[in-house]
Amino acid sequence: MWFYDDNNAVLKKPMIISIKLTEPITAAALGIPPFNPFLIIHKNREKEIHLPFARATSLASKEILVAATNQDVDGNYVTEQGLPWAINIVHDFKVPKEKISINKAYNFIVAWAIFGGKSNAD
Repeated sequence: MWFYDDNNAVLKKPMIISIKLTEPITAAALGIPPFNPFLIIHKNREKEIHLPFARATSLASKEILVAATNQDVDGNYVTEQGLPWAINIVHDFKVPKEKISINKAYNFIVAWAIFGGKSNAD
C-alpha cells in the first residue's frame, strides 16, 4: 500500500492514514505496533528501508543491503556503528536541515541508538 510517492509533496503537512479491514481481526492477530512499516527507495520495490531489526519482505533484494553506502551485512537495518536506518517517531520532531547528519543535529542520538533507546531517552 502506497501512502505517497513524493516526500516533498507531504513535508510539513499533517497526515492521517486510516486502514479499513474487510474482515474484523482481533488485537492479538493484529500484533504490537509499530508493526513493520518500511520505505521504498526511488520506487524500486527491491530497495527497502525498515526499522532496526525488522525483517524485509519477500520482495526485497538481499544484495542491496551489502552494496549500499551504509552497508548492512547483517540485514538488520542498523549501521556498523549501531545507528538505525530508520526510526519510529510518535511525537513532534524537528527534522535536520538537508544534508545535515542526524547525529550533528541531535548530540546524543548515537548513544540513544546504540543502547536501544534506553540511554538519553529524552
